[in-house]
Amino acid sequence: MQPDDSTRRTRPAEPVVLGRGTLAAAGLGEVTLEWSERGVTRLELLPRAGQAPALDPVPPRVASVLTAYFAGEEVDPARELEVDLVGTPFQLAVWRALRRIPRGTVRTYASIALDVGSPRAMRAVGLANGANPVAIIVPCHRVVAHGLELGGFSAGLDRKIWLLEREGVKVSGGKVVPGQLGLL
Repeated sequence: MQPDDSTRRTRPAEPVVLGRGTLAAAGLGEVTLEWSERGVTRLELLPRAGQAPALDPVPPRVASVLTAYFAGEEVDPARELEVDLVGTPFQLAVWRALRRIPRGTVRTYASIALDVGSPRAMRAVGLANGANPVAIIVPCHRVVAHGLELGGFSAGLDRKIWLLEREGVKVSGGKVVPGQLGLL
């Protein structure tokens, strides 16, 4: 019997990382970035165990946008910076939908599932959020659970709250204050 090749998937080639550097983010600590010639490939809010030190200077455009964002200026890294990501087709669709969420608003997992054409895939949206390698630039912190509860965040809820409040979203008692949900 011949093996069925129809279910095999070929993973796209990983981006060629040109550099790895850090930026200081008041309120968050040090963030680590990696980039290719096409865009940012990774932005980590927490250090990875066993990772070599990040010594390269961050590209000026990336550093400028993120520094302004961390300082509370009205910039949106999701709209202003390029990314170079590898993921499943579903993950890539979710990450594109996340980049369309305007600064200062939040969306639910259910509304993102609708955006990507899978209205019952709220958990899968959550998994794609958790696999997001480029926090802030792919703003997974702008996604909340049903009932405006914060849901999870791989870098910790304290950082999610800091990011949301930095963008002007009001959070109280582990929930987003009503009236800030962008449903369109």
